[in-house]
Amino acid sequence: MHTLNKLIESKKLNDVFYAPLDSVIIESQFWTYSNSTDVDEIDYNTVLKNDVDQSEAAEVLTSYLNDFFTTNKIPTRVAVHTPDPLTNPKTIINPGHPKYPNNLIIGGNQGLAGENNKKGSSKFLMNLFLATYGDNFSHSDIDPARLAHHIGSIIRHEIIHMNQIEARRKQQRISRLDTLKKYRAEGEIPSGDSREDYLSSKIEIDAYAHEIAEELINKHGAAKALDVLRGKFMPQSSESSNEFKEYFVDFADSQFTRRLKRKIFGHIMDLSQNSLMTQEEE
Repeated sequence: MHTLNKLIESKKLNDVFYAPLDSVIIESQFWTYSNSTDVDEIDYNTVLKNDVDQSEAAEVLTSYLNDFFTTNKIPTRVAVHTPDPLTNPKTIINPGHPKYPNNLIIGGNQGLAGENNKKGSSKFLMNLFLATYGDNFSHSDIDPARLAHHIGSIIRHEIIHMNQIEARRKQQRISRLDTLKKYRAEGEIPSGDSREDYLSSKIEIDAYAHEIAEELINKHGAAKALDVLRGKFMPQSSESSNEFKEYFVDFADSQFTRRLKRKIFGHIMDLSQNSLMTQEEE
């Protein structure tokens, strides 16, 4: 008879990860700095001994976020990467791109610095990926508040993963690296390309429950967000994230989506009751 290791799941995030974090992102005004597809303008830097290709905008955002993490004693550092636009043309943003204009960070992950080099560092490292501006990109189309909220939401998702690793490490009295190895061995960090495996992972459900709760409150308000969970209201496809559509449409009848909905409910109640998230103004 096998005993499954209990997954350590994140609960509420510290209030500093909401308005204070979004304010720092707005204060940086990183989007006003050079961020073109000209590879000659990309610098080669290191963060926690990991190589990072960065436009000037990526360097500025990295600096502001790391100052924020240091000031608030958050045990991770961030590296904002600029994907090579020549080999990653989908990361070039122009009008018509699905990420235009406010979803400039197109992905992220939370891991350990030592996983990517031979130094074996056990320090947390968050990687964010900043799209580059195409020839028709217009800075005037950016809404700083929406841009900051989008980036903040991705960071909050990754901070939940950091907390999962750290909580389990402390409970089981093992290293961060061994914690990651256990999650992988249990299939909680899928090694393949299966979206179902990824979306059904309990640690991803925990992180996406918070992210989707934010999305629903931000776009529809708390009351309608709860109506979504009750099946009384379904947002239009055009105003929903890909992950929302995957959980609520593609895998609507799955057990893992039911688990996700229970967690979303708790986050909606917490975020709305504590005024951590409000509906965007049109």
